[in-house]
Amino acid sequence: MSTALIRWILFVAFAFTVPVLWFILAAGGTVPLIIILLIQLSCLSSLFLFVLNGINLVLWGALLFYIAGLCTRTIERAQPAWRLPIVGAVLLALIGLTFLPIYCTGNVGGGHAEGNLYQFVIKEHMVDWLIRALHFLRFYISCFASVSPW
Repeated sequence: MSTALIRWILFVAFAFTVPVLWFILAAGGTVPLIIILLIQLSCLSSLFLFVLNGINLVLWGALLFYIAGLCTRTIERAQPAWRLPIVGAVLLALIGLTFLPIYCTGNVGGGHAEGNLYQFVIKEHMVDWLIRALHFLRFYISCFASVSPW
C-alpha cells in the first residue's frame, strides 16, 4: 500500500468515527467530522451557521489529516508485509469506537442526547440531514452538468 493511500484511508476513517468537539457558541457536543459536514450542507441558508460550521470543518479536518499523517509515518516503519494488517487493526479499533457512548450534542435542539454513533444518528435525525445534503449535492451537480465549459 502506498503512503498516500494509507493516509487517506485513515483520514476518512477518522472523519467517520472520531468524535470531535463541535461548537456553536455555548452549545455543542462531540460528533464525527462527517456529521458536521452534513449539518454544513443542510444549513446553507444561514450565513452564521455556515461560518461556524466551516470553522469547525477546517480546524478539525486539518488536525485529523495531520494525525492521519503521523499514524501513516508510524505504519511506514513496519515491514511491508505487516502494513496492511496494521491498517486493518486500526480500522477495527475505530469501528469499535463507534459502539462506545461518547457522542453527544450538548444543548443543541433543546436536549442532551448521547449514546453510541448509531443511537446518536437515529436520535438526532441525522438521516434527515443526510437526505437534505444529498438533495443539495444532486442539485449542485445538475446545475454544473447542464452548463457546458465550451
